[in-house]
Amino acid sequence: MKLLFGKGSLFGPYTPLQQLDVLADQDTKSYIVGSTNSLLLQQRDRYSDILINLDEHSVNITSTSLQHALALSTPDRRWIDFLTQTVHDTWDESNPSRPKDHGYAGSEEFIRMQFEEYLLAMLSAVKFKSYQEKNKDKERIITEHEGDPAGEFSNNYIHAWMQTENFRIWDKFTDSHLFDIVEPKHPCSGGLSIEDVQRRLAQ
Repeated sequence: MKLLFGKGSLFGPYTPLQQLDVLADQDTKSYIVGSTNSLLLQQRDRYSDILINLDEHSVNITSTSLQHALALSTPDRRWIDFLTQTVHDTWDESNPSRPKDHGYAGSEEFIRMQFEEYLLAMLSAVKFKSYQEKNKDKERIITEHEGDPAGEFSNNYIHAWMQTENFRIWDKFTDSHLFDIVEPKHPCSGGLSIEDVQRRLAQ
């Protein structure tokens, strides 16, 4: 949490109208807030880069620079499709707290584990990318990983993240050889398939 909400950052699960001035203040660098006030929706371009509307089940990326950075890579699309399909196949409307087959797949723990696996793989791939760049003129020591595995997580996103204070702090305090502990590989890596083409056409 410290990486996301350091100095100049705000977390407000319920933000009243009186605090909207704080959001627009020049000393406020970032925030995640929740509100039932329709004023936020009317002025979404002023107050948000990303607006999640729980009533309409929609995500609206209002920042044009973020739209480019948040475009999903092919493995990302595979991963999110796998996750949503698993939840859909196991959803029990009468008891949403657990899958209809009472199994692990589709459960809350399953979803959390998928996100943990994804994030650890991405972070490991970024560390491997940094390692490759620092040692590009030296004889190659690590041979089990080909190319740049971080690219499977969307080069635009990785590049944008690497320009942030969040990345600087994370990079400073994280083991430079994280890829020795967690494999630097997208959970859904692999070549382009007919399903990937169909996803792009549907998009």
